[in-house]
Amino acid sequence: MACSVIYFGFRGSLPELDGVIEASSVSALVMLERDEYGNATITAHNRSDLSYVSGYLHAQERFFQMDLSRRLAAGELSELFGSLAVSTDRENRVHRFRSRATVAIDLLSDFERFQLDQYARGVNDGLEALGSKPFEYWLLGATPKPWTREDTFLAIYAMFFTLQSSDGDFEWQNHLLRESLPAELAEFLLPKQTDWDSPIHEETGIEVVNIPDSSLLEQGSVALIRRDDTPMLGSNNWAVSGKLTETGSGMISNDMHLTLRSPSIWYKLRLKLADGSLDITGVSLPGVPAIVVGSNGHIAWGFTNSNIDHSDLIELRINPENDNQYLTDQGYVDFEIQEEIINIAGDSAETMLVKETIWGPVIEMPDGAEYVYRWVAHMPDGVNLELFNFEKAKSVNEAVSLAGNMAIPAQNTVIVDKDGNIAWTLFGRIPKRPEGDYNKIQDWSDGKQVWNDWYPSDESPRIVNPEHGRLWTANARVVSGDDFKKVGYSRYDLGARAGQIKQRLFELDYPITEKELYDIMLDDEAIFLERWQRQLVDVLGSSNEEAFIPFLEQVRNWGGWADKSSV
Repeated sequence: MACSVIYFGFRGSLPELDGVIEASSVSALVMLERDEYGNATITAHNRSDLSYVSGYLHAQERFFQMDLSRRLAAGELSELFGSLAVSTDRENRVHRFRSRATVAIDLLSDFERFQLDQYARGVNDGLEALGSKPFEYWLLGATPKPWTREDTFLAIYAMFFTLQSSDGDFEWQNHLLRESLPAELAEFLLPKQTDWDSPIHEETGIEVVNIPDSSLLEQGSVALIRRDDTPMLGSNNWAVSGKLTETGSGMISNDMHLTLRSPSIWYKLRLKLADGSLDITGVSLPGVPAIVVGSNGHIAWGFTNSNIDHSDLIELRINPENDNQYLTDQGYVDFEIQEEIINIAGDSAETMLVKETIWGPVIEMPDGAEYVYRWVAHMPDGVNLELFNFEKAKSVNEAVSLAGNMAIPAQNTVIVDKDGNIAWTLFGRIPKRPEGDYNKIQDWSDGKQVWNDWYPSDESPRIVNPEHGRLWTANARVVSGDDFKKVGYSRYDLGARAGQIKQRLFELDYPITEKELYDIMLDDEAIFLERWQRQLVDVLGSSNEEAFIPFLEQVRNWGGWADKSSV
């Protein structure tokens, strides 16, 4: 009997796949179709109905995923998971993203706010229409909470956590290295450029830092430096112009692999308007009523995480006579104390006090010192819905002109159009900083380093129709010169992956085919490891240790691929 109850309870949480659904929130007939893989196509008569049905679909298939996203960003996981999640909630609640979402939504147009409301109605109707609550809530003994329009922005803020640093740790670790080690050694460990770099912007005269004298390794202390065991995320994209393809249209490949998980981060979706004015196919983010990456028939675009400089740690100068005040260019001012309540399943609620400054919230680093964290996600307009305006772009030039207005975690965006044009630019706003060294922790109390604005869209870096007809990005540095100064230095990947993509693209001759671009996606030759393999062969070959002899032949014939059969 118990097994039957469990079976039918879980079975009831599966989405509806056939039939007619009546909904008062749609203004006209909406058609929902699925292909053989279950991927949905929604055809409606207006954009608002597309938003509603997108929400309905997301809720029926991905509500628990959406719930985790909003709770992660808001610091509300403890309501589901109890004391296990309290430490995570404390870390994330510092950012007060639920409050910031309300501010950001107030800055939207009436049209955009209505799309959020329609989407939320669709989510809640889709959730209610299930025969049973999603099975995860049965396992947790919990009841799902309704979706609100603020929750959509929380789902976007959750991507900031995925794609950017939320705690300033990268900048703080670099600060510790500079404070703890000889300058020459710190410079070697923290290079802004390397000989692996393969930016699209051509450059000359890179100053690669040489390996320092070994005696420096014995100086200084790195006791406070923490090993970073965070799983490596990644993404790749590349494109070729129409002059290199048989069709004369641009061609793009994009792989936003991020972390492997089930369900996937993305949800494949096609949105159509019955009058033909919109037909867009791609992936959506559950929780958000827009296509994130895809094609509308005129253009196609893809993302990789840009890793540009998106945040700063600021040193506080506390009033020696009043530790509730800090110094600004207007003199000492009071901290603003915000009270946050963390509700904990199975336990009493916890009250948390967040100290805010005019620059951002105060965070504590592992050495116990307090700093201010200035993050693009904290800006009042740090998130928006400009993707709606992007949906109908008909050319690369039109798309590029809109890119800098996007308020999302800044992404390398490669765009192609049916006329053969290609471009790279950044989706996401770039903080407009005064002159200064923002790679170091600084004191902003004189007001000279403060940034409160963005570069306008027409000043965003861009590369349109390069002569060689090729574009490539991974998660490494893409630009050089003045544009590099504009976007700043942050946690760029080593350029080996981007360089390998570039190499493969220039090995292709006209006409370049889809299969050839796909082959690059599957390329797992371990070029980066070749010099280490040669070094190991030399070490083993010159050693007098008999124990090493059996390994020499294996290393010499290592295979050379990122494959389980390679040594």
